[in-house]
Amino acid sequence: MPFFFMTLRTSMTPAQAAEAIDGVSREKRSLSEFFETMGQPDASQFVGRVDSAGFKLTRVIGYQNSFLPVITGRFVATPAGTDVRVTMRLVVWVYAFIAFAVLSGLSNSGAASAKSFWLPGVFVVLLTLVGFVPEVIAARNRLRKVLDG
Repeated sequence: MPFFFMTLRTSMTPAQAAEAIDGVSREKRSLSEFFETMGQPDASQFVGRVDSAGFKLTRVIGYQNSFLPVITGRFVATPAGTDVRVTMRLVVWVYAFIAFAVLSGLSNSGAASAKSFWLPGVFVVLLTLVGFVPEVIAARNRLRKVLDG
């Protein structure tokens, strides 16, 4: 399953790192706020929550991508500053879609050839990689830039 783990090191204190990430983030909007601000530029890079212990965010994008990673992180104080331990994963319902696609391939593979199982599986893996990996790279680069000051 698609997961990405990384540790970003910064010379900032944990409080400064949290403040830096919070500075480029906003909370999720309610439906009424969404319609009120629709069409207006959004300076935020991330949506979610940030506190002194860590964060749970997604990137703000101007397009639809169901494979956009959920970014969770925690701040760990070190003698040199802070380690930000980050995990990126898919949204839970995408895992359900992947399981359904693989299981439907299994149920069809009884009487048919092995292609009926492997083709849906390969398709789902490629679709996930094409949607997830570029978003992980973009989120990693943005977080790195924010923490480098």
